[in-house]
Amino acid sequence: MQFLFLVYTKWRKSIDKNKSPMLLPVYIRVQWCKQAASGWGCVHPLVRQLQLSVCVRSRLLALTMADLPTEMPPEDLVLSHQVNFSELSSRLALGGQLLLLDVRRRDELEQTGCIPRSLNVPLQELDAALALPDNQFCAQYGFPKPAPKDELWVSCRSGRRVRLAVPVLDRHGYNNVKLYLGSFLDWQANGGAVEPFVAPKEASAGGD
Repeated sequence: MQFLFLVYTKWRKSIDKNKSPMLLPVYIRVQWCKQAASGWGCVHPLVRQLQLSVCVRSRLLALTMADLPTEMPPEDLVLSHQVNFSELSSRLALGGQLLLLDVRRRDELEQTGCIPRSLNVPLQELDAALALPDNQFCAQYGFPKPAPKDELWVSCRSGRRVRLAVPVLDRHGYNNVKLYLGSFLDWQANGGAVEPFVAPKEASAGGD
């Protein structure tokens, strides 16, 4: 524990001196690497456990990000299809058919809930999903596959995945899109209603 205490003390001093210090786990890792150079025996087991935890989380994040599309659409195209909170809330209040596609992962939706009447296809699966026959798409995602001519509203958590979804949708002929760039965070900040998300049975069994 003396090692952790000394590292924490040095880290706090760097904060007090306004040196824009590293995050504590990263700082511990740097100090750990210095200690590890002289052998594992000098590193406290708790430090090794912490570093393993950080490493595992980093690898999981990297694997998740690797599945995401990377192509960003032109900014003028995005802005020309942008909608805001009031436009979406007004459209929801009108009732009738609305295709509101949330491209977050299912585990995110289960933890936070979703905008009312949201449908879900995770961004990682969007390209393959839109290539499915209509009956297979409906069986896997629990709602009819949208037609390319349909008006499709798109949301995520903060707007980044909305942008990444645009080129994918365009490749499959979906050009009639409304992009809620504020997405779920903006919806919550404006006091929008949130409802629990229930994944389709087949999608739940398959997971992310």
